[in-house]
Amino acid sequence: MALTQEDLQSIQNLMFGMEDRLVARMDEQNQNLEDRLVARMDEQNQKLRDELVTRMDEQNQKLRDDLTTRMDEQNQKLRDDLIARMDIKGRELENSILEEVDRVQEISTKHYNRLDMKIDNLTKVVNGIQMETGTIQLLVENVSDLQERVGKLEKIVYHTA
Repeated sequence: MALTQEDLQSIQNLMFGMEDRLVARMDEQNQNLEDRLVARMDEQNQKLRDELVTRMDEQNQKLRDDLTTRMDEQNQKLRDDLIARMDIKGRELENSILEEVDRVQEISTKHYNRLDMKIDNLTKVVNGIQMETGTIQLLVENVSDLQERVGKLEKIVYHTA
């Protein structure tokens, strides 16, 4: 049996209907596949972002910790160096002060010794003057006594003569 034009037309219509349904079904499956792929990619992208953020946070924290440790070590070393330098400078300053005190004390001692010698000399002079004053007073008393005697002798000599 041979197919008629009508049969061929019916078959063609059936085929076009099937084709439309197949295209619609494929479009739907493509859309579903695309949606699933997009969702899966979004999920994987989010997971990757989260992992990257976590790793970056960990690395940043490690870097912060390393920097903090290094800074603490450097600060401690700087403190130790400053303390050592201050100790040295303190000893140098103390030595300078002690040397200056010794120098001033030596000068003061020399000055004191000179003053002490001058005071001793003045004391000797004053004692000498006091002795001379005593001697002069004795001489004055002796002269007065002699004048009285001479005066009495003159009276006697002039009255008898």
